[in-house]
Amino acid sequence: MSNTRKVLYSPGFGAGWSTWAHKHSKELATDHKLVELAEQGKVLLSEHSRMISEEHVHPEFLLRVKEICGDDTPYLGGLRDLRVTEVSGPFQIEEYDGSESIRCKDQEDWW
Repeated sequence: MSNTRKVLYSPGFGAGWSTWAHKHSKELATDHKLVELAEQGKVLLSEHSRMISEEHVHPEFLLRVKEICGDDTPYLGGLRDLRVTEVSGPFQIEEYDGSESIRCKDQEDWW
C-alpha cells in the first residue's frame, strides 16, 4: 500500500501558500480538489497582477478554499508560485521568507 500523495506548496519568496494559512495549513496543502484544480491551471485568472486578491483567483479554486476555510480566507499571495509535487510518507512543509520547501522524512537522516 503506497502512501504517495500530491501536495501544494509555494516555493517563491514573499508568501507561503499553506504555511501562511496556520489553522488550515494541512488541508490547503493536501486537498485533492485544490491539487486537481492546480494541475488543470485553474488557480489564477491572470499571472500578471502585482497583488493577488480574491478577484484574481479562479472561481473554482476560490470556492474550494472558502469551503475549507470559511470566513477565515488565507492570504492569497502564495498562489502566484503554487506548485504540485508528489511525496511518499511523512513530510513537512518548511517556510523561509515566504518560500516553502518540502522536507520528506524518507529522504533524510532524521534522528
